[in-house]
Amino acid sequence: MAEPNNRNPDPTSRRIILIITASLSSLAGNVVTNYIQVNRIWPIIAIWLLLLAVELWLTITDGGGHLSKRITQLLQIPGYVWKKHPIPTAGAVLLLALAFAGFIAWQLRTNCPPGKACILVAHLSPQENTKAIEITTALEQELRGVLDAAGAADVAIVQVREVADSQAARIVVAEESALLVIWGTVFPAEGKTRIYFELTDRLGVGESGQIRPYRAEPLRYDPVAERIECTACIDIAGEVTQRTHVIAWFALGLARYAVGQPEAAQPNFLAALYCAGEEVDGALLPVRPDCAPSSDPDPSQTALIRYYLGKSFVLQGDYRQGVAALRAAAEANPHDPAAWIAIGEAYTNWYGDALPNPSAAEDAFAQAATAAHALSPVIFGRQRAFALGLIHELQGDPAAAAAAYTAVIAGFAADDAGAYVSLVALARAQTQAGLSDAAGANLSRATDLLTSAPWAHLELARLLADDRAAADALIEQARQTTPNEAYVAITQAGLCAGWGDRACAEEAYSQALALRPNSGWLHSRVGDFYLPTAAPVAGQSWQEAEHHYRKAVELRPADPWVHQRLGYVLLNVQKNAEAAAEYAAAIALLPDDLPPGELACTLAEAQKRAHLPVTAVCP
Repeated sequence: MAEPNNRNPDPTSRRIILIITASLSSLAGNVVTNYIQVNRIWPIIAIWLLLLAVELWLTITDGGGHLSKRITQLLQIPGYVWKKHPIPTAGAVLLLALAFAGFIAWQLRTNCPPGKACILVAHLSPQENTKAIEITTALEQELRGVLDAAGAADVAIVQVREVADSQAARIVVAEESALLVIWGTVFPAEGKTRIYFELTDRLGVGESGQIRPYRAEPLRYDPVAERIECTACIDIAGEVTQRTHVIAWFALGLARYAVGQPEAAQPNFLAALYCAGEEVDGALLPVRPDCAPSSDPDPSQTALIRYYLGKSFVLQGDYRQGVAALRAAAEANPHDPAAWIAIGEAYTNWYGDALPNPSAAEDAFAQAATAAHALSPVIFGRQRAFALGLIHELQGDPAAAAAAYTAVIAGFAADDAGAYVSLVALARAQTQAGLSDAAGANLSRATDLLTSAPWAHLELARLLADDRAAADALIEQARQTTPNEAYVAITQAGLCAGWGDRACAEEAYSQALALRPNSGWLHSRVGDFYLPTAAPVAGQSWQEAEHHYRKAVELRPADPWVHQRLGYVLLNVQKNAEAAAEYAAAIALLPDDLPPGELACTLAEAQKRAHLPVTAVCP
């Protein structure tokens, strides 16, 4: 009778066990030592499995006998252990299962702390380069110091793996649910470092109240070599570790800008310029940066900072300073359409309804078109077409804009989520051109391509305003996707007002203000909602309108049109002296070449009613 197979495994099997145990220990060590640098261990596991397979093969072939016999012996080991020690073995298996489940959950988590907005700092490349390591460490330390100086307790700094390109940067930002990632490359031979900034989202709500990529990133284009050097980048020559404060203040400004807080972003951009050695009005710096300003500022290195500073000024209604900053960015980077487009849009909003299509805006759009046409249609077809589409749209030519956006989308695969922004833009242009069915189809495609973004849902809800049930469902989907996005509630408020449901609109505006209490643009919009009309509507209120317009003036003191609105309300509630002051402020803030027109007439009337000297001349 054959002897039961309950003896200890033979030496070869014991050797296999030792190899597996040693390999697992090696794997654990590699995970601990390498996790911070690579941030994902799957490559380590793959390499470990390969090495383990080789070691097992060598062991089996060296130990003699048939492979099947050795495998059979190996498989008998768990049974042997279970028979001898069933309870301890069951406990060990359970502990291993729990540890493995915890390990998987740990791997799938994000590094961003709960309740924090995250700025990611990727290892600069080449990763093994001593200078790259030094700059990465210095940058992270400087960012933490800037957060402390600015009192930004809601922002966290997280170090992540090396980022190879813009697409990889976008993936990292999405994985970590972060605001932006800072990455870059050191060029030792050229003595410079290029720093890139990848924002989490390029869509948002500008002064027009329309969803568009007002966060579009400027590009540095070399017309001679016909190549885009980089987008949203800063080149720094010389000793970069002494310039990390510039990058840190700018990054904090971008983080505020990315979440729609231009009023909080502006002082950080100004701090970055100050550290770069540019002249900055000290009154605009609530906290003077602890840095030694450069004695030799380079406009080409600060062009990106000035671009976003200009955008933040414009979003606060300070068109004069916004245009000045944007023009400085355009002059330092003249081959980029983005700054010229921003200048044209700023002028359009600054002149307002008083002068449609002002010549200053048209000149800027012409400069933008020249820069866009200079881009190679073969190499940079998407960038070229999108810039032209935005120019046409802002100039009031939706048909031409739609044609340009269509050309952009043609360059994407059918399932490429990169087409999302262009699909939303195309649908907007088609809606303006009266092509509602085509717009709806493109918005539906966009919602399928990128379910994590709310913008296509919101545009589609506006398009389907006649079907309240469908529009409400889309609003709810957008809210579930981005519960902290104020424009979801703003869109709902506009739709509810159109449906005559003022209670719904009031509640939606209350939600929006809770999310964006420091938005002067939003307070002005709410003031419009309460402003009494010629045909009275229940719920309209001079007092509520005055309250929100006053808040808008407080938050947007350089915007002439919120002063005009507040002046109108004050005149109607017989606060004539205050009304005269607001109309005078509005006139002073107009573009230099825009006659005051009706504003002067109303100012004269307010002065007359307040028994003040009538200084305004009504044309």
